[in-house]
Amino acid sequence: MEAVAGAVTDRRLPRGGAGRPLAAWQQGLVWLWAAVCVAAIYREGQHAQLDRHVTNRLRFHAIPVAISVLYHGAPHDYTAFESVAFPFQDVTADIDERIARAVKRPPPAGDPTYYWAADDRGMGDYVIGAFALFGPRAESLYLFYFVVLGASVMLFLADLAWHPLAAALLVFALAAIYTCTRVIPLGNLTLAIFEPGSLYEPRVVELLSYIATLHLALAPFVSDRWSPARRAIVAGQAAVLLACFHARSTVAWELVFVAAAGAACVLWRGVRRGDQAGPPAGRVVLTAAWPLLCVVLGIGLLKAYQHVTYHPRYFQDMGARTVWHNALMGLWVNDHLAGKYQLRVNDRVVIAAVRNFLRESHDPRLTPEWTDSAVLGALGGHSTFNWFIYEKTAKDLYWHIWRGDTRDMLHCYLIDKPREIVDVLVAASSPDRRFTRAIPGLGFRPLAPAPLLLALPGLLLVAAGNVGLTTVTVATLFLFACSLVPGVLFYPVVHTMIGSFATISLAVYAALAQAASIAIRWVWR
Repeated sequence: MEAVAGAVTDRRLPRGGAGRPLAAWQQGLVWLWAAVCVAAIYREGQHAQLDRHVTNRLRFHAIPVAISVLYHGAPHDYTAFESVAFPFQDVTADIDERIARAVKRPPPAGDPTYYWAADDRGMGDYVIGAFALFGPRAESLYLFYFVVLGASVMLFLADLAWHPLAAALLVFALAAIYTCTRVIPLGNLTLAIFEPGSLYEPRVVELLSYIATLHLALAPFVSDRWSPARRAIVAGQAAVLLACFHARSTVAWELVFVAAAGAACVLWRGVRRGDQAGPPAGRVVLTAAWPLLCVVLGIGLLKAYQHVTYHPRYFQDMGARTVWHNALMGLWVNDHLAGKYQLRVNDRVVIAAVRNFLRESHDPRLTPEWTDSAVLGALGGHSTFNWFIYEKTAKDLYWHIWRGDTRDMLHCYLIDKPREIVDVLVAASSPDRRFTRAIPGLGFRPLAPAPLLLALPGLLLVAAGNVGLTTVTVATLFLFACSLVPGVLFYPVVHTMIGSFATISLAVYAALAQAASIAIRWVWR
């Protein structure tokens, strides 16, 4: 492990209380404890029943696409065969039985194409990877989650296991993810009714990319030496983050944090360089911004890939992610707006609100196809509807509300949504017993014995190594602000705030570590 660390960095620590580099045996313990943490997350996920619930987004879309591509020769354009897709819409049927039947029965000649309408489509690749590695069964989705998480953890360690602060943050982050496994099943704490949660539920994919986000943000600050091996490791971590973004576009808040960290590092290294002799300023910028460059280039490559591989209908009428539709949903937290425009966290209700807006404004875009059966049926491949026109109309309604009800919109975003975010955090910390009866131990409790035990080695690394956490504290506050973006822009519920739960846990462990470090210095001074 020391050889790996030496291959990717010069193992010099920046000034400012970063401590001494970890010895080889200490790095070995960090690797071992990271494996223990991943195993604990796996086991706790099973206890919280996060390994068994396959939500409708996967049933209706991702699984049929994967089966059509892997077992029936469909082109990898994120479509499926209708005869494969439609049986999965019977949500009462056993999922493994449906999967087995769909794999064994080839589609008939001339089988129509099933289109994945108005949603992120990268979860199709997730299911393809899961079925290719572990076979066509629901359990594979859970197992594949830990393949991706384990790969992300290994990339982090291969780059930064020698660094005491980085190693401690990794341990804290894994303990935070463990804490979140006890929160995800509480997705129905609010008025928004969701299906039972799972670790591979698209709404919580940002938890899978959490380690990658921290690694990419931290890496340029640790060392300005970039060997080819280290560049490849960081590029691989960027690929993990972008794969998650491909599966769920709300992961963009993590991209924002990485971009801000990269820009801050460029500024920091430029200021430290000052008038000192050394490499040219351009090289300083290039090395400090390497993770950011990987992400920016990766986004460009991802968009090019989507343009080449997606079925042409996805650029014509089937639409991409429904941004403005979800933004309208989020206005339900303001009583006046919810009552005036009849808005709730419900697709049918929001579609009706958009349709009423068109009717009242005598908009020629309102055509006979704007019925509930046509619009909602398109989400299941049973009808045709132009989702690009719908999103444009939803956007017009959203800004119409801003113009006509500016005071209420300001109240919604500055008071109502922050208050709802606090309410969700409080409710998750002390959940109603009806949510915890089936699964004991649920709730947001980062200081519970199990997650605190997982975080303990990180506390020791910080306390014994005299590692400063002032900068980390500031960065964590910004990370928390970024994690609130999905809840503020759309609607704050447990599943859209899972990154916030993880970041609060991370901050709690960092604060404990700092307190322990101060106490040790005071005792031994």
